[in-house]
Amino acid sequence: MKVFKEKLDTIKTKKDLTKELKIYKQFIIKKIDTEEFNSALTKAKSALILIKEHQELFDLDKNLKEFQDLSEKVLSELNRHRDKYTKRLYRLLKENIDESNVEKLMKLLTSLKKEVDKNINGYNLEEVHANINRYFQFIKRLYIIFASYEIIDYFEVSENIFKFIEDLKFVDFPNLEKLSKSLLQKVIMRKLSDFSHKYKMLTISELSNELAISQEELIEFIYSILEESNSPIKAFIESKDQVIFNYQG
Repeated sequence: MKVFKEKLDTIKTKKDLTKELKIYKQFIIKKIDTEEFNSALTKAKSALILIKEHQELFDLDKNLKEFQDLSEKVLSELNRHRDKYTKRLYRLLKENIDESNVEKLMKLLTSLKKEVDKNINGYNLEEVHANINRYFQFIKRLYIIFASYEIIDYFEVSENIFKFIEDLKFVDFPNLEKLSKSLLQKVIMRKLSDFSHKYKMLTISELSNELAISQEELIEFIYSILEESNSPIKAFIESKDQVIFNYQG
């Protein structure tokens, strides 16, 4: 009689468990349909914990597989939505920009930021959100460089650009890296043009000091501009470390 009663209680408990898991499943599917993935994932984890707590009492392999599949489905959907925003951001960060189109890029980025802000919790977009804010901070610094690089002292401007380039090493903003190097080249070219009105020749050491650039970087830059039609440098005699200017004096 006792054994029969215990068996009856067990059957009743398993029925209650099955009923509870059915409610869990309905909740998860509803949350998937409404794209509330974090809520669905939390409930799926709770269901799996419940199943594992009773696995030794009942045969729950089918239930375990069902909720593991649901959990994977939720994670897959969550990752798909997050990847969509991550890819949109990275496409913008690879767009070629200059002074003429930076405003257009900012409008696109602002539009994306509004969507990210709206869905940050639903799709776990904290990293995308942080990267957008970080990018805007660099853009603010870039505007300051834009406003000053043609009128402010060479050393002040070049120092700001060098610092900007150095800080970009800690983030992944390809278009800003490309643009900042282009700005630095313009600043250096303008300074070299000034020198071409004053000097016929300078050594690499002298020119390195004048420009506050390492000799290695300077030599690399000289080779990159020698073939340009507007190059202020006529030749670089490597054996003598001499830079020959297109003298305009």
